[in-house]
Amino acid sequence: MSESRRDRPARPAIRVIVQLLGFAASIALLYWCVQRALSGDRTTQLERLRQASPALVASILAMAAASVVINGLTFWIAARRRHRVSVLGVQATNALATMLSYLPFKLGLLSRIVIHNQRDRIPLFSIGGWFAAVTALMFLAPVPIVLASLIRPSPDAVWWTMAIAGVLVVGVCIVLVSRIFAGAKGLDRISGMVTWSRRLGRIVKSEAFGRLHGGLDMLADPRVVAPSLALWLSDYGLRALRFVIAAQILAVSMPFGQAVILGSTYFIIGVLSPFGMVGTREAGTAGIAALLAIHQSSEAASVLLLVGAGEVLSNIALGIVGAIYVRLHRPKATIEAEPISPASE
Repeated sequence: MSESRRDRPARPAIRVIVQLLGFAASIALLYWCVQRALSGDRTTQLERLRQASPALVASILAMAAASVVINGLTFWIAARRRHRVSVLGVQATNALATMLSYLPFKLGLLSRIVIHNQRDRIPLFSIGGWFAAVTALMFLAPVPIVLASLIRPSPDAVWWTMAIAGVLVVGVCIVLVSRIFAGAKGLDRISGMVTWSRRLGRIVKSEAFGRLHGGLDMLADPRVVAPSLALWLSDYGLRALRFVIAAQILAVSMPFGQAVILGSTYFIIGVLSPFGMVGTREAGTAGIAALLAIHQSSEAASVLLLVGAGEVLSNIALGIVGAIYVRLHRPKATIEAEPISPASE
């Protein structure tokens, strides 16, 4: 017993060490990407950057900013299904969290949780259900367009048909499957599926699980799923355009379909990275580009670094504005759970 108590204080220290080592490895990966980018004709690359049209550079910054706003809207649309939250408050929190997501310890995610719990008075498990719903839509939205892009690198009638039909199928499936398990009847179904375990039965019937279960109510509502999918698709489209424009600046040929794959990969790796977005996105996406033989490693790394540089500048600027807003606006909000619609029961 005494030995186990002695080990407990060491666990947080181990986690901190792992995070710091992971962050150091991410920096090393970023350095590797820089070296790959400079392995080509660096004089030519620098000259192309100097001659880049200010309008093209501004468009990369503007689209990066638009992505932050779109992401914030997806969080707000899902939240309003069960909670009354300020759209500006959610946008500011999202901008701050996006800026902090470059750092280790999942500071971006933790900042979202703390702010919405302390400022908006949303219980932790309700936040968990809310974030789970947004994450599900985030990961499922690009699946049809990525598959279409793997088959048809350049958008044509077939590409658009596959993408649009795929998105519609994904949206309908999300709503229909969620409705089976959403609402009071859905909770009863889940409870009936775990009758073999008393422990799981107690968990399912707990208040905490009930709040977490609220995420399914969000996914069962077409008023949440339809606009969220539209926004996420817009975001992935803007990410792809950033790659196309960065490639144009560097005189690298990149069809839109390839940009969709790289842009989606770049974003998803950043979300999943446990040590912050720095380095892991660039190295991971460069690896995918090499695996799919999309570009030479030096060309892919150059495009990735240009896109990343524009994103950093935009995210820091919006993050600072978000931090100021969060600091100055602390409404004493209370939860107002909306009744579950009959459709989701």
